[in-house]
Amino acid sequence: MWVLHPWSLLFIFLVAVTFGAAIMTLALGLWRILHGPKRSAAMVCVLIALLPLLVWTSMAYYAYRNGQRHGNPHDLPMILMTRVGHNLMEAEAIYLWPSRLESARLVMFYDAKITDPEGDLQAMDQHVARLEQMTGRPLRTKIYWVRGGLLGQQALCCYGIVLGSDQSPAGSLDRHELAHAVETQHGSPAKDSPTLLGEGWAESQSLESRELAESALDLAKMLAEWARLPATESDEILALTVEPEGFRRLLSSTKTRLRAPLICGN
Repeated sequence: MWVLHPWSLLFIFLVAVTFGAAIMTLALGLWRILHGPKRSAAMVCVLIALLPLLVWTSMAYYAYRNGQRHGNPHDLPMILMTRVGHNLMEAEAIYLWPSRLESARLVMFYDAKITDPEGDLQAMDQHVARLEQMTGRPLRTKIYWVRGGLLGQQALCCYGIVLGSDQSPAGSLDRHELAHAVETQHGSPAKDSPTLLGEGWAESQSLESRELAESALDLAKMLAEWARLPATESDEILALTVEPEGFRRLLSSTKTRLRAPLICGN
């Protein structure tokens, strides 16, 4: 349903009931298995009670492995675990962060390290307003903008919540992630936007033209250096990138360009 701000406490309560029921059944079942009667029936109940825990644990491990490989497949287990993180991050922001300010488009959560909260909020609200005007699509709901990390995560956009910079003034990181949040407001639950489109859009809205050109030149130099490495070394580097297949195509294009003969003309 692409809910941007879920009822996080309801979700946490349901997860607690699931795990609490499983642990209670496990304890009572083991007692019955040890002392009887009906040991076989107790064994079946214990195994059934463990199924939800095994499902959650397996999905958590699957999401962790994808995170280690910098991958984010759009399949059901990954969507569910992303939603788990989304709920927990929103709960942490709402109930544990010390201060908050609201504007027409943003709810900013911050702490004492933010020395100019009003100025930062006004600047980024204007940034989001410009993106609304550019796209012609107003926000569906306010964006939750956290000035720092949540659940050990930094610098990301997860559905309706953004993790930005932890110091004033708000800068390119905040503009980048808020641009992602504007895109997410109108995304489809069926699929994510292509990385080139999503990251290109966010980066183009976070930096000035000169900075974008300098970043492009730096990337071209980096790819040229990778292209000269042995295949085993370049493969190891690619495995650590956020989008290995995309970088692999860029690297292949760079190698082709470097092998091409230099043509000089008048």
